[in-house]
Amino acid sequence: MLANATTSCFDGVVVCFTLEAPIQTLLKSNTSLILQQDRFLLGMQTISLRARQLVYVLAMCLDKDDPTGIITIDSKEFQNWINTNGKRKWSNIHGLVASVFDELNKNPVYLRRKPSASKTYNKKDFIKVNWVQKCGVVGGKIIAQFTEDAAQYFMYKQGLPYTRTLWDLRGYKSQYASRTVDLFQREHRNSGGENEFKFNFPLLDLKIFYGVPDRYPRVTDFCTRVLKQAQTELEEDITAPYYFTYNVDKRGRRVVGIDFDVTVRPDELIRLAPEIEFLTAGSNEFQRSLFDGTLELSEEKQRLIGAVAKVGKVAEKHAVNMVYNLSESQGRALVIMMKYGVNHSLAYKLVKNECSFGELEGYEDYYVKHSLQLLEEARLKRIEEAKTAAVKKKTTPKDKRGGLAKGVFVKRLHFASFMESLSAVRKKEFEDSYVGRKEKLDGGFKDVGEVLRQAKANLKG
Repeated sequence: MLANATTSCFDGVVVCFTLEAPIQTLLKSNTSLILQQDRFLLGMQTISLRARQLVYVLAMCLDKDDPTGIITIDSKEFQNWINTNGKRKWSNIHGLVASVFDELNKNPVYLRRKPSASKTYNKKDFIKVNWVQKCGVVGGKIIAQFTEDAAQYFMYKQGLPYTRTLWDLRGYKSQYASRTVDLFQREHRNSGGENEFKFNFPLLDLKIFYGVPDRYPRVTDFCTRVLKQAQTELEEDITAPYYFTYNVDKRGRRVVGIDFDVTVRPDELIRLAPEIEFLTAGSNEFQRSLFDGTLELSEEKQRLIGAVAKVGKVAEKHAVNMVYNLSESQGRALVIMMKYGVNHSLAYKLVKNECSFGELEGYEDYYVKHSLQLLEEARLKRIEEAKTAAVKKKTTPKDKRGGLAKGVFVKRLHFASFMESLSAVRKKEFEDSYVGRKEKLDGGFKDVGEVLRQAKANLKG
């Protein structure tokens, strides 16, 4: 179908636009995966199915060279498509678009503000982002324009974590079910594409994700009204791509998170995105990742993929999934941690959950080097002390030392000492960038002892 140029008056200005391909044609093309920056995906979003459908179609048509430009789609085609997704049938496209626009204005995305290293989140620490700045129907076309903030979260920006979310915009009974599918898509990609995967999600962040940060102060109420609803619906709906069980994660008497145990329905996943072929014959592993995408990776990330595969002894496709979802500094931290002996799965979780917050952002690799250096010095010191001790002391051999890292990073034992040295790190980084930083990966990593010694020298300035 050839595009035809035409003009129309929009908001007092004559706009030249192109008639886009029909919605059904776009649906059949390789567009089932919508790119979203993780921070945006996990932000509080409470828009209805109709608004969500329009936003995703617009995101699918977004021009990466002009992300805030005018987007046009055929109003009749869109109307026919949404009338096949949901109970209510719309005959008035102008009323539909006006209703969606009003709802988008009333329900912006809430993004968490990042606290400083010494402070925790405050309930009121949010940044609101509006979805669209213009939206209407002109001459049989829906004409819309993303806000600059929303557009950037649908566009790839090097070094930031993104997820390609499966375009599952069917009418679930509960909005919590559709949001749960979003969350599982993200974690499914993080897991490397297994047919069963587990993950833990902090309780406060989870309540924000579902749009209920100030509701259900009792955890039992939150589980009953939100998680149980989503669990029941996804379990009973055999066309849903996922179903799950969950357990409350407690530290003492305090609930800190939710443990999810998720099962994938591969056939339903394929039906949602038939262009994705991911099962090998007679195997439960992905032939290629569900979320491979076509985004270009920087040279640094390409080298990191090789390092992760080599050091962590994992398949390259799994290394791609891990590195793709990390910033470059997080990727370097991951490899350093694995070089120390930490299992690749645990290392990934520690980097994402325990080494990436506040002022550590962009300095995760320095923090990991610093902490492992002190950990290794303490381990070697204990071994020396054990040689002369009257009573035999328990020591950790080199091949088992990776297990020590979890306690160090979870308890943040060396965080304070690192923060004291951060100014020196920043000064050194500035000097290196000024003269041309030469620290690049060369297909592998140096011995961890050399890495730690270099880190110590850097921290001392």
